[in-house]
Amino acid sequence: KGKTLWTDNPEGEKIPIYETWDEREEAEKVADLIYSSSRPPSDFLVLYRTNAQSRALEEALRKYGIPYTIVGGIKFYERKEIKDLLAYLRVILNPRDDVSLTRIINVPPRGIGKTSLERFQELASRNGLSLYEAFRYSAEIPGLRKTTRSKLEEFLALIDEFREKLGELDAYEILSEVINRTDYMDYISSTGQRWEVESRLENIQELLGSVAEFVSENEDGSLAAYLNSVSLKTEIDDWNPGGAVTLMTVHNAKGLEFPVVIITGLEETVFPHFNSLGSHEEIEEERRLLHVAITRAKEKVYMTFTRRRFMRRERDLRPSRFLKELPQEAVEWMAGKPEEKVPQDDEIKRGDLVFHQIFGKGEVLKVYDGKAKVRFRSVGVKTLVLEYAKLVKL
Repeated sequence: KGKTLWTDNPEGEKIPIYETWDEREEAEKVADLIYSSSRPPSDFLVLYRTNAQSRALEEALRKYGIPYTIVGGIKFYERKEIKDLLAYLRVILNPRDDVSLTRIINVPPRGIGKTSLERFQELASRNGLSLYEAFRYSAEIPGLRKTTRSKLEEFLALIDEFREKLGELDAYEILSEVINRTDYMDYISSTGQRWEVESRLENIQELLGSVAEFVSENEDGSLAAYLNSVSLKTEIDDWNPGGAVTLMTVHNAKGLEFPVVIITGLEETVFPHFNSLGSHEEIEEERRLLHVAITRAKEKVYMTFTRRRFMRRERDLRPSRFLKELPQEAVEWMAGKPEEKVPQDDEIKRGDLVFHQIFGKGEVLKVYDGKAKVRFRSVGVKTLVLEYAKLVKL
């Protein structure tokens, strides 16, 4: 039998479990719990399964004026992949932004090393040009390879093309195109260890989700309006971490103790994580992680789950199986039990994540005539007869 999720404590309070509509409402519930408490912010530890989940939490805490610090990680808008993509957007809006341009000119690699960049900077300085304008004079830079010059010309043409479309594309469309046209996902996938790559890809999906959310909720969904909103979220903090809420992934929480612990994102494919589904051993490891999270609390535990989360696109979610494993006399459902609130829908449809006994995990591309076309991680695209395939929705 697997590890129990509960530690007996007869004097302990019940665990409130909050259901929310989406990740933003979840984050605001967390911020409100802290804001309305008589406890200092430093009493609170907020835990999440993946680094990408911190974005909504950070924004909600800022909105409430609650100081926070991230342990074992970097604030969302300071992560490399987020800074890279925002730098692309800033250059598209303003090519004279030399700081942003310097950051991305060799991301993905274009063969422009430190020496070549310094020569372009000298050329710009001598002639009163921006760095972007200086790049147009690559023929005047000695020793620059033909392939590098060609890649530089492609880069400038790409930025020029995006600038011409500023009036017709919104911020989400531009960001999506930047990621596709620069092969940024492939670049990230080729750098770092597997866990690091997965975390970075999740962060990029979270950024896409936040931009889609911005565009859908604001009359002005332009790139300029979006970047202005981001600048307000990323201003330098003067907060003292000594009086701050602590945010971290559950992986980093072992050995720590806080008076109050808030565990977020208790949904299937989030916690337990998508990568663990289909493996008994990995599900058991996820269960152990939740046990670690619960036992970080000296006095009080809160849990939250949400009905919708933007992962590549907005997706309906089911509550984590772990919530049902908790002793029901020890929890307090703040918006109904999972069985009551979330209808079970076993019908396979396009976009569903599924598990197959032989092929493993995959995403449904198309459903037609009793068949499903599924892209599996292990074997690529397969067409299956639904009656016999026994696909399990994740």
